[in-house]
Amino acid sequence: MKAAILSQKRTLYSTRRLIEECKARSIEPVVLNPLRCDILVSNNGHSLFYNKKRLNAVDVVIPRIGSSITHYGLSVLRYFSEMGIPSVAEWSSIAVARDKFHSLQVLSAGGVQVPATIMIRNPANISKAIDRIGGVPVIVKLIRGTQGIGVIILESKQSATSAVEALWQMGRHILIQEYIIESRGVDIRTIVVDGKVVASCRRFARLGEFRSNIHQGAVGELVELHPEYREIAERAAHILNLGVAGIDMVESVKGIMILEVNASPGFEGIEKITHINVAGAIIDYAKRLVAHHHFQTERNCAHTER
Repeated sequence: MKAAILSQKRTLYSTRRLIEECKARSIEPVVLNPLRCDILVSNNGHSLFYNKKRLNAVDVVIPRIGSSITHYGLSVLRYFSEMGIPSVAEWSSIAVARDKFHSLQVLSAGGVQVPATIMIRNPANISKAIDRIGGVPVIVKLIRGTQGIGVIILESKQSATSAVEALWQMGRHILIQEYIIESRGVDIRTIVVDGKVVASCRRFARLGEFRSNIHQGAVGELVELHPEYREIAERAAHILNLGVAGIDMVESVKGIMILEVNASPGFEGIEKITHINVAGAIIDYAKRLVAHHHFQTERNCAHTER
């Protein structure tokens, strides 16, 4: 069995751990930097070349596509999908998750609570938009961002207006979101694999910071999820059709809310906090996908022969 790991660097923690767990299961890992992939589309068929050589067949794909290369990375992942090769996360689902506003729309339509969020383009409407989501303070987010980058809290309408106008002038698409004051810089990160929560931790923002991302200096602790929290996290991953997902939740006076869903979640922090083998769970899921794919192929062949 050969697993293609789509990643820009094999030295990244999550990529390195996936390689280790592949080898522990006698699976051959092939790390492909999407930016070095050339895709040929012609009437004679489609081909993918890596470092100028035609790529040999692989059995499953594990995408680790960073936000900076989303468009090209999804094109590569779409190629594998067209070739009938299973992936732990489909390209279309990753595309939805990468758009923070679209993903919130889909989650809300699926019955999951999310913070009130508004997307506007007219600077004259900022004050009214802030009123519609409950007033200041508010969170301003880039529609596409990761690890807490591009997320700021603003305490007044004047500062919000100035920040939003500056981001617009830079060509950035932004969201204005209600700040869940009672969460006070604390959230819960869960990793869902194949429809089930495999690891969870509670994260605490460092002093003077509101973002609870580990990359922003937050600390975490192991948490035993309440069944309701577990069900919400698993439902969010199901709604977005993600086989692997990082779900960020906050506790509010209105109940549990989903802040964000990450389609290529880093798991260095959560593995070290919980001592749970997240990478192994992902590789085991990839193995199940391959087995199911082979079963379906054999059944279809048998049906055709009849």
